[in-house]
Amino acid sequence: MKTAPIGILVVLLVLGAGVGALATAAPVETFVMAVGGQSTLIPPFGCSTFSAPSPVLDFFGALPPGLPTDGLATCKVAGGFNHQTAAGGVLNDATALSVTFNGGANSFTGAAAANAQSGKIGAKADGTFTGPSNSFIVEGANAFGKYTDPLTLHSPTVPDGTPGFATLGITVHGSLAVALTGTADVEVRYQQAGGPIFNLIRAQLNGAAPFIATTNTVSLTVGDVVDGFTLGAGTIAGTGEIKTLALPVVFGTPFDFTLGILAVASPSTNGTTTTDFFASAQVTKIEATANGQAVTDFSVTAGSGTPYDANGVVLAGPGQVPEPSVLLLLGAGPVALVGARWVTRRRTD
Repeated sequence: MKTAPIGILVVLLVLGAGVGALATAAPVETFVMAVGGQSTLIPPFGCSTFSAPSPVLDFFGALPPGLPTDGLATCKVAGGFNHQTAAGGVLNDATALSVTFNGGANSFTGAAAANAQSGKIGAKADGTFTGPSNSFIVEGANAFGKYTDPLTLHSPTVPDGTPGFATLGITVHGSLAVALTGTADVEVRYQQAGGPIFNLIRAQLNGAAPFIATTNTVSLTVGDVVDGFTLGAGTIAGTGEIKTLALPVVFGTPFDFTLGILAVASPSTNGTTTTDFFASAQVTKIEATANGQAVTDFSVTAGSGTPYDANGVVLAGPGQVPEPSVLLLLGAGPVALVGARWVTRRRTD
């Protein structure tokens, strides 16, 4: 029997620390899941079709672990998920599962945690799987944090109503490591005003093979340095500033900016995966243009009350509301970013 411990600690994504009174609604959202068990088939095809939960599908796509579409309890799979949303404020959530199945031949132990507030999101997941795999074993943990904040640009030299562009630079810092046959995945995505959803960064390890894709780079070669991240055999580590695409804006008019991060731990193959951390990201730059020219005298108003300027988020200082604790996210144990792209599967035998 082989053992596959997999974990994930992903991420403090910061567009602001210190949140003041909410000027307008700035929705926040968390999702946590840990599941494990053998999907028990119901003739003719019951419990043989799997899909990612809709909250994950809606923003991040079909990522593991997939759940039996007939329901966890119906298919005798242990665990579950919790999805929270709020109009503002701070959300924290966590779940954990330890289960043995298939007569003791298999076991899964995992946990997931997430937090979200306007300007800060984080997610953590870890899991350990033992025993042989088959097509109907469901196991893994994932979590996401997500928020939307209305941002408005003003400038004394650019009249309100003038169209322009804004580009956000987000500095990401962290490391992850994979041993043997585990896979790892973290997705950071953003969206403007309900439009297309873009990847800011996708970091993946499939065994020793690293892969990074950002808004402007793709690399899968050991030894590469991409946006400040060094790719090694089974490792990705570093610090880099990654820019969004140029977002069309109108000065004086708010636009919704949504940022989300998903951490996935899905040790579905025998092996071992560990991650030290993949830990922080913060908006460290905002650039603006109008009439084809750079605008440097702009200010930013956030609907959440979070302070920004051209250097990104203005961190909390004396007299401001302190950040909520992130110890839940930065806590103990080896962790990993886990999971390659997962597609719906079905068997009829």
